[in-house]
Amino acid sequence: MPSDDAAGPDDDRPTTGAVIPDPLYPPAPEEPRPTRAATRKVWLRVAAATGVVVLLATGYSVVRQLKDDAAYRDGHEAYQRADCVAAIDEFDSVINAYRIVTVGDTVERAERERAECKAFEVAAVWQRAGNKPRALASYVQFVHGRPAGPLTDAARARVTDLLEEPDLAEVATEPSCRVLDLLRKNAMVGPETGPGIHSACGTALTEAHDLDQALDAYAGLFADYPTHRIAAEAEGLIVRDARWCGHLAMTTIRQDPVLAARGELYPTLLANCATAPAVWAEDAENAAEEFLQKYPGHPRTGEVTVALARSMTKLALENGDKVDWQPYPDGSAGPNEAVIFAHNEGVVPYRIALSGPDGRVVTVDACATCRPLPRAEGESCGDHANLKRIVVTPGEYDVVLAHGVPRYAITRWILRPGRSYFFCLTPFR
Repeated sequence: MPSDDAAGPDDDRPTTGAVIPDPLYPPAPEEPRPTRAATRKVWLRVAAATGVVVLLATGYSVVRQLKDDAAYRDGHEAYQRADCVAAIDEFDSVINAYRIVTVGDTVERAERERAECKAFEVAAVWQRAGNKPRALASYVQFVHGRPAGPLTDAARARVTDLLEEPDLAEVATEPSCRVLDLLRKNAMVGPETGPGIHSACGTALTEAHDLDQALDAYAGLFADYPTHRIAAEAEGLIVRDARWCGHLAMTTIRQDPVLAARGELYPTLLANCATAPAVWAEDAENAAEEFLQKYPGHPRTGEVTVALARSMTKLALENGDKVDWQPYPDGSAGPNEAVIFAHNEGVVPYRIALSGPDGRVVTVDACATCRPLPRAEGESCGDHANLKRIVVTPGEYDVVLAHGVPRYAITRWILRPGRSYFFCLTPFR
């Protein structure tokens, strides 16, 4: 009998000896190993291809660089003559071009000069549009803080051209007038152009009701060109313009060291504001008070005094207390005059303003030693009452009495020729 170890027909175990190929699945043929010569050929082909790529890239970069240099050169020439429209086109062709590798600093220079051109073009666009004030302001702002160069030189030249316009009113408006300080700081004005633009800006800003800026323009004019003909003309414009008579405007002038020290500018303005009929009574009164206090003995003192009496009367008629306080006849005087003996028994001074044939404003000093008591009408003041003798032309007067209170009392007196009158004011009236 065959042993259990003998291979049977259904035994899957491998057998020793030759392998019989399966006719349905023949084995894949073995690839031949590349020879050394074949490997060398492959590497040569790769090197050749790489060389071609490098050669093409190098050639493209050289050509690109040549084109960049040419475009930058054209752009730079346009930049130097301040033709920024042309310059920006050329610079853009450099900046936006495709390149494998950036060689040199051409692109960097194009970017830098293009940025400067874009800033310059802000002003140039305004100028081409015919807007001279905004063009001037933009050129000045372009120059400020920028180092010297072709475009700063061009901007300075264009500023000079604009300031030499025959009608500076076309140039001097709010936008351009707000850069006056920058014009001065950057030495862009001189005796030829500075006085005109400062004066024109003062006028323009006054018309725009920007009085503080207008005064700044005039102060710059008086500081830099004090003896120039245009400065004298501007001073005349200021003192004749009632818009400067408001409290805030007067305060600004008073506090500005240049304006306040400008010869007769401030006293003349005060006197004109005190006497101008169009000025509000309160502003006129303030101007007159300040003038009489600061400039005693001035040739216009009499005129301003009359104006002060008129302003006080107007204010008293509008807002004051209407009273019937009459002086008492007390003797004789010269044939063509009337005399008032005004007494003050109070501890504060009081003023009498008379508006009529004469204008007077008289202060009757306080009586520090008086101890006034109520008394009947017509009774004399005490012996120590302060006295002021006032001589006026006879006639009918509006009389304002200001006695230590902001509100005025007003009455009417008829002062006859050749007569003197007694008047006593106490705190109890």
